[in-house]
Amino acid sequence: MTDAAALIAKLRRRLERPPTDEAEGVKLLGVLDQLIDASSDDERRWFQEAKGRYLLDFPFGDPMLVAELANEALADALEDLSEADLAAKHDTCRQIAVAFHLRRAGTARANLESAIHWAAQALTGAGEKGDLLAQGEAHLLLGELYISRLAGERVLNLETSGQHYLSASRLFDRNEQPNGWCRAQLGLANVLAKPALRDRTRRLRQSISTLEDITDHLETQTDPVLELQAYMQLGVALAQYPAGDDVSYNQRAIRAFRAAARLSLDQGQLSSWAQAQHNLGNAYLDCHAGRFTMNRARAIVHYRRALDVRRDEGNSHRLAQTLNALGTAYWELRDTGDRYLGLAREALEEVTELRLRLGRLDEALGSAQNLSRVLAAQSAWPEILTLGERLFFDNDLRLKDTSTPAEAERLVSAFGRLVDMMALAASEHDGPKACIDVLLRGRARLGALREGGDDENSDRMREVAPDELLVVTLVPIPPNPIQLIMIYRDPGGVLRHQTERLDGFSQYDLDEMIYGEAEDALSWIHAYQDVHVKNDRTRLAEMLDVIGDRLGQEFSSVGALLDTNPHLQHLTWAPSGALSVLPLGRCRFGGQKPMNERLPCRVATSLRAYPEPTRKIGQGRVISFSDPEGNLPFGRIEGDVLKEQFPETE
Repeated sequence: MTDAAALIAKLRRRLERPPTDEAEGVKLLGVLDQLIDASSDDERRWFQEAKGRYLLDFPFGDPMLVAELANEALADALEDLSEADLAAKHDTCRQIAVAFHLRRAGTARANLESAIHWAAQALTGAGEKGDLLAQGEAHLLLGELYISRLAGERVLNLETSGQHYLSASRLFDRNEQPNGWCRAQLGLANVLAKPALRDRTRRLRQSISTLEDITDHLETQTDPVLELQAYMQLGVALAQYPAGDDVSYNQRAIRAFRAAARLSLDQGQLSSWAQAQHNLGNAYLDCHAGRFTMNRARAIVHYRRALDVRRDEGNSHRLAQTLNALGTAYWELRDTGDRYLGLAREALEEVTELRLRLGRLDEALGSAQNLSRVLAAQSAWPEILTLGERLFFDNDLRLKDTSTPAEAERLVSAFGRLVDMMALAASEHDGPKACIDVLLRGRARLGALREGGDDENSDRMREVAPDELLVVTLVPIPPNPIQLIMIYRDPGGVLRHQTERLDGFSQYDLDEMIYGEAEDALSWIHAYQDVHVKNDRTRLAEMLDVIGDRLGQEFSSVGALLDTNPHLQHLTWAPSGALSVLPLGRCRFGGQKPMNERLPCRVATSLRAYPEPTRKIGQGRVISFSDPEGNLPFGRIEGDVLKEQFPETE
């Protein structure tokens, strides 16, 4: 045996066991670097590959830096190899894919695409060599990568991921390779449990069935790590299932999380134990069996147990999740004692500050919304205004830095809810005029940023016309009710404000109208889908009547104001929140015709829609469906006005 061969054999044995401490590991990496510099091509490739593999399992130092160094070493080992040689190195290709998946340098999208490329290369190479187990490992990795993939359609990525996991489960024999089979089935169950637009309940049912099969199978195996993962996933899937009045799913989820907590303690995995405690808190918060107060108290106990670990872990994101959940649990107990409101406020103030420090603005806005709900219950209106000013007007420019439309939309929605809470606080504290000022300043600022501009006059509302009624609706965070502010001029031209709280009508009621209580319930979104998917307008006509009657009942003061002021001949809605997606023009008062058949109705979400167009607003070609069924006279008028504003209109 040559000296080089003997050295490689010795190194191979040494690299098979992990380092006992960081100093030993760094020393061995230094030896590998010296050998890389002093070796010929073939030997250098072996040492580079050995270094990359060693780094992927290196338990010390900054994980991101270690992954970057592993990526670099493995890529150098395969540089300039032919297709045939790459096929032979399929396992190294898979290791490079893993390194790209762990990599944090560059953009997440680019790293994921590179990881998918190398994992596909590994799959091709393993197929050419006929290595079934290597093919299974490559399919497992591709399944994980496609779940995380940012490019392309989400549903397509999930389906692709599911196909890879299914292929892996077929390649691993259930009895001969139980570890690989279980990992593939766990991945498939995870895909099925992911939120998707189609067949949500059916997919969850399949996920639960798959996970129960895995837990049954693992009873005859000795792999506590996979068993822990299976019970944790099973609990999550059961907790998500829309069981209606059937509380058994929640009870089964609690049993699964308890099993996961027990396994975590047996293995000394405190982080997993804290996650199981957090999940148990969520399950008890959603529990409808037994006493309401007792379930909330149990949720608080589990959240506090998770906090005891997470405060010491250094993972601020998970700490923030549990703090936010704890604040919600305290809020749920608000009717049993004022002290719970104080505890909820304390937890939510801490989590909001923590998320701001972490730079997670969208999550900070979510906890700030919950905090503003607590402050509203305490009638702490000035504090809500201060919170909103600090979060919104100090951070709204972040909208210009968002990388995707979906991210921008999430921030716009979160900012909008915060502006509505500020408007509610201004209305309660200083009156309707202050409320309108807050809405104008906030909504117009959002509109300008969303369009990429910054209108200097964005906080100026045009004058209300003498014959116009402007109805501003506030949809604050539940359980605060929707509020109406009606602005108009009396026959003498004096500007009037009239406000009303719609007790018993809140975001909860809007959600029921929009989404329904079950997947197949009558709702606005299902009626909309029937039209666009099936070209069936049956549910749409029925839902328009339901919405019209309900809104007419709740907004009866608007109808009364119009009846007592016949000079008001134009109605402008300025909705917020979920009201923005409902057909407000179909509002029907006391059995009368819908409003859009009685007088001209328009929507002005920014409060700045002008009664009549005053300038050309477009240069392109427009296709307008103004009155498709011949029963919207004011829709025809709107279409005629559009024709005047664009050179080409159909």
